Amino acid sequence: MTAWYNALGRWIKSTFKNSFVYASDFKPNVGSRERQVWVGPRAIEMSLQGVKLKQDGPPEYSLHYFDPATEDSVLAGYREPEMFIGIGRVVHVGDAVSPTMREHIFFRITMEKDAPFSEFEGTFRCVGPEPRLGDEVACVFSENIFGRHAEPWQPCEIKKLTAVNRERVLEGIRKAWRV
Repeated sequence: MTAWYNALGRWIKSTFKNSFVYASDFKPNVGSRERQVWVGPRAIEMSLQGVKLKQDGPPEYSLHYFDPATEDSVLAGYREPEMFIGIGRVVHVGDAVSPTMREHIFFRITMEKDAPFSEFEGTFRCVGPEPRLGDEVACVFSENIFGRHAEPWQPCEIKKLTAVNRERVLEGIRKAWRV
């Protein structure tokens, strides 16, 4: 069984190519090398003609073929989406957006002076104790790379901060989101 599986893997790698960048259609300079996709000559030809090849995932992302000889220079033109952690206070707590997804809740947050905006309202993912009106919170934001809304930032996660857990929660968020 192993010999057959290994032979199949060798055949795929000799017949198909995986020289693709998985990049945002909204912000074309945001993307990364895709190593899990192997396609044949027809898909490569279509990509070179400007056809957007889609993969499982966000519909606003496409696969873009590059010549393996120019891999370093092509990949230098792409970057990871920007992210930041903002600290603020809860001004308004709305309802859960979906009853089945209880952790997605609408919040309005007044941010401290370090954030690129003074107030933000949106749907955050909330795991753990739900912040209440007036609570200090840490919010994770990522760059808007999908273009689904006009704001330059989109909310990701919100965590309640207390005097006891403040540093531990901030360190956990930085580690989990690689910020």
